[in-house]
Amino acid sequence: ARGIGSLTLEVRASNLPAQRLYTAAGFACIGRRPNYYLAPREDALILRKELDHADPAIESSCDETAVAIVEDGRRILTD
Repeated sequence: ARGIGSLTLEVRASNLPAQRLYTAAGFACIGRRPNYYLAPREDALILRKELDHADPAIESSCDETAVAIVEDGRRILTD
């Protein structure tokens, strides 16, 4: 993450497991995007995390079927 100061992502307002995961990884809610998702129509919460060079990576699928936190590209901390 050299040169990158923060990460920003959107998550469905109803996706409480993903919100808990991201919050545990250090993300904070900074806003809301009304009607961001279309099927079904739903707001997105905007989350941001300020980066530290020692932070683990977060991997997430685009279709919201999986999310995991990995460290050093090998060890899954949670999924």
